[in-house]
Amino acid sequence: MSKEAQSVTQSIDAQKDKFEQNMKIVNAIKQKREFISSKPTPKPFIERKGDGFDYVNEAYMRKQLNEHYPIWSWKLDNSEFLGAEWVIVRGTLSVVDAGVPRTFSSMGAARVQFKRGSAHVAENVVDVDKNVASANTNAFKRAINRLCNIADDVYKKSVKDISLSKEEVESIKIDMEGLDSKVVTDILKGIEEQTINSENISAVKTKIERLHNNNKEGK
Repeated sequence: MSKEAQSVTQSIDAQKDKFEQNMKIVNAIKQKREFISSKPTPKPFIERKGDGFDYVNEAYMRKQLNEHYPIWSWKLDNSEFLGAEWVIVRGTLSVVDAGVPRTFSSMGAARVQFKRGSAHVAENVVDVDKNVASANTNAFKRAINRLCNIADDVYKKSVKDISLSKEEVESIKIDMEGLDSKVVTDILKGIEEQTINSENISAVKTKIERLHNNNKEGK
Protein backbone atom coordinates (compact mmCIF):
# COMPACT_ATOMS: atom_id res chain seq x y z
CA MET A 1 0.00 0.00 0.00
CA SER A 2 1.37 3.40 -0.97
CA LYS A 3 2.02 6.12 1.63
CA GLU A 4 -0.82 8.18 0.17
CA ALA A 5 -3.25 5.27 0.51
CA GLN A 6 -2.06 4.60 4.07
CA SER A 7 -2.61 8.26 4.92
CA VAL A 8 -6.18 8.16 3.55
CA THR A 9 -6.90 4.94 5.47
CA GLN A 10 -5.55 6.42 8.70
CA SER A 11 -7.63 9.55 8.18
CA ILE A 12 -10.80 7.48 7.65
CA ASP A 13 -10.04 5.38 10.73
CA ALA A 14 -9.50 8.52 12.80
CA GLN A 15 -12.83 9.95 11.61
CA LYS A 16 -14.58 6.69 12.48
CA ASP A 17 -13.03 6.68 15.96
CA LYS A 18 -14.08 10.30 16.51
CA PHE A 19 -17.61 9.54 15.31
CA GLU A 20 -17.89 6.55 17.65
CA GLN A 21 -16.61 8.62 20.58
CA ASN A 22 -19.12 11.38 19.81
CA MET A 23 -21.96 8.85 19.61
CA LYS A 24 -20.96 7.42 22.99
CA ILE A 25 -21.14 10.93 24.46
CA VAL A 26 -24.52 11.60 22.82
CA ASN A 27 -25.93 8.30 24.07
CA ALA A 28 -24.59 8.95 27.57
CA ILE A 29 -26.28 12.37 27.63
CA LYS A 30 -29.57 10.91 26.35
CA GLN A 31 -29.57 8.11 28.91
CA LYS A 32 -28.79 10.55 31.71
CA ARG A 33 -31.61 12.89 30.65
CA GLU A 34 -34.11 10.02 30.46
CA PHE A 35 -33.05 8.75 33.89
CA ILE A 36 -33.38 12.16 35.54
CA SER A 37 -36.64 12.98 33.75
CA SER A 38 -38.23 9.70 34.89
CA LYS A 39 -37.17 10.19 38.52
CA PRO A 40 -40.21 11.06 40.70
CA THR A 41 -39.86 14.16 42.86
CA PRO A 42 -40.33 13.23 46.56
CA LYS A 43 -43.63 14.63 47.85
CA PRO A 44 -42.07 16.45 50.84
CA PHE A 45 -40.29 18.77 48.37
CA ILE A 46 -43.44 19.58 46.35
CA GLU A 47 -45.41 22.60 47.51
CA ARG A 48 -48.56 24.23 46.19
CA LYS A 49 -48.95 27.91 45.34
CA GLY A 50 -52.04 29.94 46.09
CA ASP A 51 -53.03 29.63 42.43
CA GLY A 52 -53.23 25.85 42.78
CA PHE A 53 -50.08 25.05 40.80
CA ASP A 54 -47.38 22.79 42.23
CA TYR A 55 -43.77 23.87 42.48
CA VAL A 56 -40.56 22.35 43.81
CA ASN A 57 -38.44 23.57 46.68
CA GLU A 58 -35.35 25.41 45.40
CA ALA A 59 -33.04 23.63 47.84
CA TYR A 60 -34.08 20.23 46.44
CA MET A 61 -33.50 21.34 42.85
CA ARG A 62 -30.09 22.77 43.75
CA LYS A 63 -29.17 19.50 45.51
CA GLN A 64 -30.15 17.49 42.41
CA LEU A 65 -28.19 19.88 40.22
CA ASN A 66 -25.11 19.40 42.41
CA GLU A 67 -25.54 15.64 42.30
CA HIS A 68 -26.08 15.17 38.57
CA TYR A 69 -24.19 18.18 37.18
CA PRO A 70 -21.49 19.06 39.74
CA ILE A 71 -19.85 21.52 37.34
CA TRP A 72 -22.37 24.35 36.91
CA SER A 73 -22.73 28.10 37.20
CA TRP A 74 -25.59 30.58 37.30
CA LYS A 75 -25.12 34.05 35.84
CA LEU A 76 -27.62 36.84 36.52
CA ASP A 77 -27.81 38.59 33.15
CA ASN A 78 -30.14 41.46 34.05
CA SER A 79 -33.04 42.53 36.26
CA GLU A 80 -35.68 45.21 35.81
CA PHE A 81 -38.93 46.42 37.30
CA LEU A 82 -42.06 46.12 35.23
CA GLY A 83 -44.08 49.10 36.35
CA ALA A 84 -44.46 49.27 40.11
CA GLU A 85 -45.77 45.74 40.66
CA TRP A 86 -43.28 43.25 39.23
CA VAL A 87 -39.56 42.58 39.09
CA ILE A 88 -38.19 40.48 36.22
CA VAL A 89 -34.86 38.66 36.14
CA ARG A 90 -33.04 36.93 33.31
CA GLY A 91 -30.22 34.51 34.02
CA THR A 92 -28.20 31.80 32.30
CA LEU A 93 -27.46 28.36 33.70
CA SER A 94 -24.33 26.62 32.42
CA VAL A 95 -23.50 22.97 33.04
CA VAL A 96 -20.94 20.47 31.82
CA ASP A 97 -22.74 17.33 30.67
CA ALA A 98 -20.52 14.33 29.84
CA GLY A 99 -17.77 16.79 28.96
CA VAL A 100 -20.09 18.92 26.80
CA PRO A 101 -20.81 22.53 27.90
CA ARG A 102 -24.54 23.35 27.76
CA THR A 103 -26.43 26.53 28.61
CA PHE A 104 -30.01 27.72 29.02
CA SER A 105 -31.27 31.27 29.56
CA SER A 106 -34.43 31.74 31.58
CA MET A 107 -36.65 34.50 32.89
CA GLY A 108 -38.32 34.71 36.29
CA ALA A 109 -40.72 37.19 37.82
CA ALA A 110 -41.92 38.07 41.30
CA ARG A 111 -44.54 40.49 42.59
CA VAL A 112 -43.05 43.48 44.41
CA GLN A 113 -43.90 43.60 48.12
CA PHE A 114 -45.04 46.89 49.67
CA LYS A 115 -45.70 48.04 53.20
CA ARG A 116 -49.16 46.91 54.23
CA GLY A 117 -51.87 49.45 53.57
CA SER A 118 -49.50 51.88 51.83
CA ALA A 119 -49.44 53.22 48.28
CA HIS A 120 -47.55 51.11 45.73
CA VAL A 121 -44.71 53.55 45.16
CA ALA A 122 -40.95 53.12 45.32
CA GLU A 123 -40.49 54.49 48.84
CA ASN A 124 -42.94 51.91 50.22
CA VAL A 125 -41.21 48.85 48.72
CA VAL A 126 -40.27 46.25 51.34
CA ASP A 127 -36.88 44.51 50.99
CA VAL A 128 -35.96 45.20 47.36
CA ASP A 129 -33.25 42.54 47.52
CA LYS A 130 -35.73 39.83 48.54
CA ASN A 131 -38.03 40.74 45.65
CA VAL A 132 -35.17 40.43 43.18
CA ALA A 133 -33.96 37.23 44.88
CA SER A 134 -37.43 35.69 44.55
CA ALA A 135 -37.52 36.45 40.82
CA ASN A 136 -33.98 35.09 40.49
CA THR A 137 -35.01 31.86 42.22
CA ASN A 138 -37.91 31.41 39.80
CA ALA A 139 -35.61 31.92 36.82
CA PHE A 140 -33.00 29.58 38.32
CA LYS A 141 -35.48 26.76 38.97
CA ARG A 142 -36.98 27.04 35.49
CA ALA A 143 -33.52 26.82 33.94
CA ILE A 144 -32.67 23.75 36.04
CA ASN A 145 -35.83 22.04 34.86
CA ARG A 146 -35.52 22.95 31.19
CA LEU A 147 -31.81 22.27 30.85
CA CYS A 148 -31.37 19.33 33.21
CA ASN A 149 -34.84 17.69 33.28
CA ILE A 150 -34.93 17.81 37.07
CA ALA A 151 -38.50 17.64 38.47
CA ASP A 152 -39.99 17.02 35.03
CA ASP A 153 -42.91 15.22 36.67
CA VAL A 154 -43.96 18.33 38.61
CA TYR A 155 -43.43 20.81 35.78
CA LYS A 156 -45.25 18.54 33.29
CA LYS A 157 -42.23 18.12 31.02
CA SER A 158 -41.79 14.36 31.23
CA VAL A 159 -42.71 12.32 28.17
CA LYS A 160 -43.42 8.62 28.64
CA ASP A 161 -41.91 6.33 26.03
CA ILE A 162 -44.89 4.41 24.61
CA SER A 163 -43.13 2.98 21.57
CA LEU A 164 -43.14 -0.78 21.06
CA SER A 165 -39.97 -2.80 21.41
CA LYS A 166 -38.58 -4.72 18.44
CA GLU A 167 -39.70 -7.94 20.12
CA GLU A 168 -43.28 -6.63 20.49
CA VAL A 169 -43.40 -5.54 16.84
CA GLU A 170 -42.11 -8.92 15.66
CA SER A 171 -44.66 -10.67 17.88
CA ILE A 172 -47.50 -8.69 16.30
CA LYS A 173 -46.20 -9.44 12.79
CA ILE A 174 -46.19 -13.17 13.57
CA ASP A 175 -49.69 -12.94 15.06
CA MET A 176 -50.96 -11.21 11.90
CA GLU A 177 -49.87 -13.99 9.53
CA GLY A 178 -52.87 -15.08 7.50
CA LEU A 179 -54.91 -11.92 8.02
CA ASP A 180 -56.22 -9.70 5.23
CA SER A 181 -53.44 -7.54 3.73
CA LYS A 182 -55.40 -4.33 4.39
CA VAL A 183 -55.71 -5.19 8.08
CA VAL A 184 -51.98 -5.93 8.24
CA THR A 185 -51.15 -2.64 6.47
CA ASP A 186 -53.40 -0.65 8.83
CA ILE A 187 -51.83 -2.21 11.92
CA LEU A 188 -48.28 -1.66 10.67
CA LYS A 189 -49.15 1.97 9.93
CA GLY A 190 -50.57 2.30 13.43
CA ILE A 191 -47.30 0.98 14.88
CA GLU A 192 -45.30 3.45 12.78
CA GLU A 193 -47.49 6.40 13.84
CA GLN A 194 -47.59 5.11 17.45
CA THR A 195 -51.38 5.03 17.55
CA ILE A 196 -50.62 1.42 18.40
CA ASN A 197 -48.25 1.53 21.36
CA SER A 198 -47.38 0.01 24.72
CA GLU A 199 -50.56 1.48 26.20
CA ASN A 200 -52.92 -0.47 23.93
CA ILE A 201 -50.90 -3.40 22.61
CA SER A 202 -52.95 -5.90 24.62
CA ALA A 203 -56.17 -4.68 23.00
CA VAL A 204 -54.58 -4.90 19.55
CA LYS A 205 -53.42 -8.49 20.12
CA THR A 206 -56.91 -9.37 21.34
CA LYS A 207 -58.36 -7.86 18.16
CA ILE A 208 -55.95 -9.87 16.00
CA GLU A 209 -56.94 -13.06 17.80
CA ARG A 210 -60.64 -12.25 17.27
CA LEU A 211 -60.05 -11.68 13.55
CA HIS A 212 -58.37 -15.08 13.27
CA ASN A 213 -61.32 -16.72 15.06
CA ASN A 214 -63.78 -14.98 12.73
CA ASN A 215 -61.83 -16.25 9.73
CA LYS A 216 -61.96 -19.81 11.06
CA GLU A 217 -65.71 -19.60 11.67
CA GLY A 218 -66.27 -18.24 8.17
CA LYS A 219 -64.57 -21.20 6.52
